[in-house]
Amino acid sequence: MGQFPVKQLFLEYLGAPTRFLERHPHPWLVLSPNVRPKGDLSLRTSVYSLDGKPTEDDAPERIMELTAVEIAKRSINAFGLGITVGRTKNNDLYINDERISRFHAYFRVQESSWQLSDAGSKNGTFLDGTRLDQRRSQPLPPMAVLDFGGYRTRFFMPTPFTELLRKLTPHPPSFAR
Repeated sequence: MGQFPVKQLFLEYLGAPTRFLERHPHPWLVLSPNVRPKGDLSLRTSVYSLDGKPTEDDAPERIMELTAVEIAKRSINAFGLGITVGRTKNNDLYINDERISRFHAYFRVQESSWQLSDAGSKNGTFLDGTRLDQRRSQPLPPMAVLDFGGYRTRFFMPTPFTELLRKLTPHPPSFAR
């Protein structure tokens, strides 16, 4: 598991759209392209909007610049509670940022629904702008905006993620007759 440029995933999807879901059966987090330098205390993230109001960040060329992370368990993490997010390297999703707690949050599937819980983090875990209660699971709605201590992402289940990739396919120009 690792971070992948959306452009790379798009090319993989184009090469074999029907096999893409077989190779990537897990949900995704789509991250901001802005990586802050170590010492810069302001995290500049922009999570593009898919709510029907196009913005500059919704342009295919901007989406191609983004990075995506597959939400999956790594063999290095023996913690059985779920798929962990945190600042230490043994987390399934490792975020090297001092605002992220060593063990910040965790994902898990409960009653066939993906859920997110804050693990008692100092700077909080937010779901669509609302801070989660510590150690209380919340179901994840489609395309939720998740914020881990100021590090913003967008959550995608596998099929909606492939739909996003499909939408990036350039359309041939239409010619008026």
